Formats: sequence, C-alpha cells, structure tokens
Amino acid sequence: MIGAGINYFLALPAAMSLADFVVPGFVMNLALCEYVGFALLAIWAFTNSTAAVLAVAALVAVDSMVGVLMLNKSWALLPWFAFVIGALSYNLTILRLATAGLLIVFAFSVLQPLVAYGRNEANNNSGVSLTFRAKWANEAATYERVEVRRPLDRTLRA
Repeated sequence: MIGAGINYFLALPAAMSLADFVVPGFVMNLALCEYVGFALLAIWAFTNSTAAVLAVAALVAVDSMVGVLMLNKSWALLPWFAFVIGALSYNLTILRLATAGLLIVFAFSVLQPLVAYGRNEANNNSGVSLTFRAKWANEAATYERVEVRRPLDRTLRA
C-alpha cells in the first residue's frame, strides 16, 4: 500500500501544517494508489469471509474519518467508493448497485453539513490546528455546542 504511506507520512502532515514542506503533485497522484488497494482488498475480502469484509470496512472507515478531520469530503468518500467498486466487482447486481449508490448519496448528504460547519468554525477561529480539529470532532460527535440567541427586542424605547 504505497498510497497509504504517501497519504499518512507525506500528504497528511503537509495538509495539516505539521510539516514544513510541499508535496509535489506527482507524489500526490501516487497517493491515489491507496484507493486501488482498498478495492483489491475488498475483492479479496468478499471472496474469503465476513470477518475479512468487516476488517476491510474498518480500515476504510478509519481512512474516511481522517478525511472528515481534514474537512475534505472527497478524502472521506473516496475510500468508500473504492470499497464499493471492490464489492460490486465481486458480484454485480442491480439491487447491490442501487443500494451502494443510495448509501454513498446518504453519506454525502451527511458529510456536506458536517464539513461546512467545520470549515465555518475554522474560518471563525482563524486557523486550523490539530487541537482545533480534535475539539471540532468532539463537538460534532457529541453535539455539545449549541448557540442560543436571544430574540430581537422590537419594542420602541423612549
């Protein structure tokens, strides 16, 4: 999994400002090999056992959560696209294709407001540090932050 190494040891630290270097574009293109690996792992898992499918799905979920913490919808959804491609290449039926499509549309509809909220909070806090991402993920998961605004006082005062 060359792509996973590039993603986690080069692209992720550079994107989160943990490293002081710029990753060249051709190296970032090699990082897409990770998703080919997820598709191949999914094909292997579906031919072997349910436990293997669950293990690969857990790997995909971890990679997807990194995408959510990066506030990047494509980084969060691409692992699931690869997993679905692997699952569908094992046994393609119209029902499975429709189910996979609906699940991805549902995931996108959940990710859209979540990532928009995170980006809005990042803009309001003038920076996106690692501690901010951890705090934001905790707030988004537990629904802790609730802003209560007072209604406008529309009475005329003398």
